[in-house]
Amino acid sequence: MKNALGIMMMTGALMAGYAVMSDPKTMRRMEKKAKAMKRKVAHML
Repeated sequence: MKNALGIMMMTGALMAGYAVMSDPKTMRRMEKKAKAMKRKVAHML
């Protein structure tokens, strides 16, 4: 379970990095998605 969470965090960080490189608009969208993902993970735990 902890491994899966770690992988999700890593992929999230990578996607955020790519979003920052491309443009700020996508970054904001990614942040919203990340928050939604965190909520889902919290419910799973």
